[in-house]
Amino acid sequence: MPHNSSNLAVSLNFVLHKSLLSLGFIGLYIALDAASFIHPLHGLNITPWNPAPALGLVFLLRQGAGSRPLLIAAVLLSECLVRGLPFPWWKSLLSALILAAGYLLLSEVLRRRMPPTTLLNDRATLLGWMVPVVLGTLLNSLVYLTSLHLLGLLPSDGLLIGVLQFWVGDAVGITVAMPLFWWLTGTCGRLALRSAFLCWETLGYSLLGLLALWIAFGLGGDGGFKLFYFLFLPIVWAAARQGMAGAIVSATLLQIGVIAAVQVLDFSAVTVAELQMLAVVMALVGFFIGG
Repeated sequence: MPHNSSNLAVSLNFVLHKSLLSLGFIGLYIALDAASFIHPLHGLNITPWNPAPALGLVFLLRQGAGSRPLLIAAVLLSECLVRGLPFPWWKSLLSALILAAGYLLLSEVLRRRMPPTTLLNDRATLLGWMVPVVLGTLLNSLVYLTSLHLLGLLPSDGLLIGVLQFWVGDAVGITVAMPLFWWLTGTCGRLALRSAFLCWETLGYSLLGLLALWIAFGLGGDGGFKLFYFLFLPIVWAAARQGMAGAIVSATLLQIGVIAAVQVLDFSAVTVAELQMLAVVMALVGFFIGG
């Protein structure tokens, strides 16, 4: 009898853990989607920065095929809660399902190329991860935006700019945020990030990052592109001294800083997309130095 009670307690704890994990994932996915809902093209899910898919991909890779319905639920709920459902509602839900299917396919490709034990901290693995992300997000953008157009949700004159903006948003969001989420969901990664975060040098390159942001967007003003190269200094310092952990921390802080700056300065969506393309190059330079 005590043995049965113990098994029941273990089962209940397991169910409770999985339920809390699932709810936490869906809640965080929606929160990230809401936070990145800036400069939306035609009020749709077409933004120049989209980190939520990075969380979804890591969740699928860590939790396995059984978590696929949770990603679909997160995408559908986010569509309803963040953007609302214009009439007819089924068109928005259908487009969201198409988008979720694209993320599921991309996760399957990444699963075949990313060993569960990898920390994305060597150049071969980084390249094997980066190529599918760039090409997969491009294909997903083409399919998703075409579906929006065919469903009458996106006018034809917005199709080309929409594909570019959505591709940039997803590619940048996944490239910058996925290593962070991947490391946070693994024991070795968490310990390495904690060690890097508590190091005095982290304060140094973080302050240098703030200075670089001020130079690029403060002194540079509308011509911030000309001074954007200053942002490479803190991430190169971090990657050279702390490896991939430092590159992840610095890239995350700089990405948040860039988004905050463009929001405060109220840059146009096109300008934000161009800055994001520079930001992803900056992050990749840091990753490959640190790898």
